[in-house]
Amino acid sequence: MKRAALDLQQDELPFDSIKSSVIFAGRQTLYPIEVARVWRVTLQHVLDLCEEFEATGGKSGLGGVDMASGQATDAFSKGSKTARRCWRIPVSAYDAFCVRKHTAQPTQV
Repeated sequence: MKRAALDLQQDELPFDSIKSSVIFAGRQTLYPIEVARVWRVTLQHVLDLCEEFEATGGKSGLGGVDMASGQATDAFSKGSKTARRCWRIPVSAYDAFCVRKHTAQPTQV
């Protein structure tokens, strides 16, 4: 029952309160931690949404750009491969995701 109560509160959140033009005026890209704070979710959740977008070819998830090329950039690594990802989220992708989620039909459970 707790989960349903949380979802109800989230549905009542006015869409205008999460628009990028209101929160991130003048910005082109966003850091995942900024998005996580606005949505009140974990950083890992936002990163998972970015990876979901990449894995589904843009059919679901949050569109992000992985700025890391898979190469370590510190002077001591001598170009060794790294699994580290460095995401940036274009404001247009943020807005598109918000609109998609706000207008989506609720699923029956």
